[in-house]
Amino acid sequence: MTAEAFRHHVPSRAVGLALFKQTLACIGKTLGYVRVLAAYASIFIVSIATLALIEIRRANLKDFDALIAILEQRELYFTNKRLEQELTSLARNIAQYRQLDTALPCSGKPGEHVTVQTDAMGTVPEIACGSSSDIC
Repeated sequence: MTAEAFRHHVPSRAVGLALFKQTLACIGKTLGYVRVLAAYASIFIVSIATLALIEIRRANLKDFDALIAILEQRELYFTNKRLEQELTSLARNIAQYRQLDTALPCSGKPGEHVTVQTDAMGTVPEIACGSSSDIC
């Protein structure tokens, strides 16, 4: 009996269960650390990607703004036939200018001032051609 008193023999089932609990706790703690590490890594990657997009946006801000302005201008010209109206108005202005230009007489002497009465605009003072080689 004395030999058995000094022997601390624990049933193998209890030892196995304690060892299983200890191993399970160690695995659980390691998995917790892995989860936290994965969360931090994902936050870091998202922040780097966001910073990269912000830097790209800042670098191309002038080009992007110019592109938006061009697209808005193009949209304005092509809505409600605005381009055709502008071209028609420009052609009308050119025709009026040419009509006025042909109605004005040129003097034969360079530097001579001529006052001409036109139908459209009234009296127009005009300086004749600057040199004798100019053709009016």
